[in-house]
Amino acid sequence: MAAKQTRKRKTSSEPVNDPVAVAIDLINKKNKDRVLIARGRDFENTFRRRRPTGVFGLDFALNGGYGCGTLVQIYGADSVGKDDLVYRGWAKNQEIWGPKSALCMVAIEMMMDKGQARNLGVQVSLSEPELRLIEESWGRPLTDKERSDLTTEIGTVCQLVGEDTESALQGALDAISSNAFQYVVVDSVGGMASKGSLEEEVVGGKESRASGRDVARLLTEFCAKVASLFNRGVLTVVVVLNQVREEQNFARPLRPGMPRPVRTTGGRALRHTKAVDIELSKFKWKLEDGESPFTSGQAAPNPSYVHWGPGVEWRLIKAKAGAHEGPRGRLIRYVRDHGAWRAWEINETLELRLRAAQVGLIEERARGHRLPPLLGMEKGVVCAKASDIAAYLERHREYRRALEELVIGEVLRSSGHIIARP
Repeated sequence: MAAKQTRKRKTSSEPVNDPVAVAIDLINKKNKDRVLIARGRDFENTFRRRRPTGVFGLDFALNGGYGCGTLVQIYGADSVGKDDLVYRGWAKNQEIWGPKSALCMVAIEMMMDKGQARNLGVQVSLSEPELRLIEESWGRPLTDKERSDLTTEIGTVCQLVGEDTESALQGALDAISSNAFQYVVVDSVGGMASKGSLEEEVVGGKESRASGRDVARLLTEFCAKVASLFNRGVLTVVVVLNQVREEQNFARPLRPGMPRPVRTTGGRALRHTKAVDIELSKFKWKLEDGESPFTSGQAAPNPSYVHWGPGVEWRLIKAKAGAHEGPRGRLIRYVRDHGAWRAWEINETLELRLRAAQVGLIEERARGHRLPPLLGMEKGVVCAKASDIAAYLERHREYRRALEELVIGEVLRSSGHIIARP
């Protein structure tokens, strides 16, 4: 009896075996590296780190940019600006990461256009054969400064080419799993063809259904493997480009003899794993005499050397991982000719004014609108009308960039995100 009386009793304050903790430990030990189960405090949402897209309105809608460790699909019609959007993000990445910037293009449809990338701000080096062709075209040798400018590259810009789709996608997976690249871009879904479909005969000029199923299977396997890498902490942003084409539907004509255009994907669209779906489309604008296509309506800066391009509308069809679908925006593409080179720029003045007012940085008063004091200014700028704000932002580029960074900073703070930096 004495032994029973001296036995220590458990109290409610003492820890007891947690069945959930026991189950987690058992599952992890049993499956080792194949399965990992963890509590909320033991794993991280990598997408809280953001990579800017290079487009202010899109960064605002995505709460800072693309989330690290996410799959993004950008699709639209021919020449709508899919590569344009990719290269703007690359240029911004080089600005942030400097010599540690690492970018990879998986060229399935065609080779990377280094000239287009350079026009959009990406610093990528030209090869020696390209330099010799330029010298032959100009009829003279390049100066030291010209050669230095044409061979300047910030960080590393790579192109990955495979003999078929299978090898190219495997190379892309290897690049993603290395976690050494900030961006891996697959260009594009529409150009994919399995090894088997390349070897088989084309009957009647039509692709067989078997080859189509092969490409769909390859994409599904690719997405599943990419998702597994993201779940293990890979921070690379994977961007896949896809085309949308129009076919003529004679079954439901608009009127007799007039077929109805039907939008179809050019390739097998991604159906799984993607966190962001961006649709790009063109819109028409009419330029009146003496006006620019800027939404604010102010005069164009030196119209003699500014060439206007098409208007582009973007729309978030799907957005997870720290953002939400639904937002849309418009931007104007134009070419600013500097003689020896051209800068392909965009105008988002109206977007900036609206978003700055939305986060409370522009004060709307009866006597006018007040912009915040930036760049060492003692007082803010007062504008009588909203169009005056747009004109001021267009004339003062440094102030405009500082205001964009301030607006995005407010969005990042409100969403709990940060910009991924080295």
